[in-house]
Amino acid sequence: MLLWLLLMADPFSLEGLQRAIAASQATDDTQHASVSPDQESDGTSIGWGPYAALMAGNAADIGSTWQAIESGRGREGNPVLPHSPAAIMGLKAAATIPEALIMKSLADHGHPTAGKILGYAVGALGAGLAAHNSQVGR
Repeated sequence: MLLWLLLMADPFSLEGLQRAIAASQATDDTQHASVSPDQESDGTSIGWGPYAALMAGNAADIGSTWQAIESGRGREGNPVLPHSPAAIMGLKAAATIPEALIMKSLADHGHPTAGKILGYAVGALGAGLAAHNSQVGR
């Protein structure tokens, strides 16, 4: 936004630069007026921890499911998923993206705690499933 404002002003004029800076500060103040000081508008206010938990839990579930299926001692318990191990893994990995986007949306709309809870809960669920899968796959 600042770059656009600078391009609209005469870059060789002190007055043009002052107008562009003043306009960008007014725009920044307006954009951040509804956001609390500890929350940024880019969705990173929940930090990287819940995202890491989400990805780690899903990755552990994917890896342990693959191992259990390959050992011949386990199978996918979700009847909606296909019987192909590669398709199961692909769908589970693809499900991580909308989960992360929902977390970001919650944070962006003023619910960072709900976003954190979702990330940690789904990560814990994945870890629990991985623990179960590792018992089955032995």
